[in-house]
Amino acid sequence: MTPAASGGDPLRYDGDKAHLTSTVDEEHRTVTVLVSGQLDTDNSPAVARVLQRAFDLVPAPHLVVVDLRDLRYASSTGIGVIARLYVEAHRRSVELEVCNVPANVKTVFDLLGFSTFFTFTTRP
Repeated sequence: MTPAASGGDPLRYDGDKAHLTSTVDEEHRTVTVLVSGQLDTDNSPAVARVLQRAFDLVPAPHLVVVDLRDLRYASSTGIGVIARLYVEAHRRSVELEVCNVPANVKTVFDLLGFSTFFTFTTRP
C-alpha cells in the first residue's frame, strides 16, 4: 500500500482531538483509513466529511477499512459517524471493515447496538 494519492494524503485530517491518515492499494481497490485520538461531538462533522471521501479515492473501491487502533475515545456521536459510513458503503455496494477496535470503543458500539452491522477484525 502507498500513501493516498501522489502529492499528499487527501484524507489527512489534523484536528485538535482527532487525526486521520490513509493508504490506498489500487491493485486491490482498498482504502485504509487510520483514525487516532478522540472522535466526539466537536469533531464528528469534520471527520465525517473526510471519511466520506474514502469512497472516491480509487475507482469503485472494493473495500474501505477503518482502523481504530489509535482511537482513545469515541462518543456515541463519533460512533454515529462510522455508522453513517456503513450506510454509504452499503449504498455503493462497498465492503466496510472496522479493525483493531479498542475495548472501550467497542463497548460504545455494543451499547448503541451497532456491533451487529460491522465486521470487526484485527490487522497488523
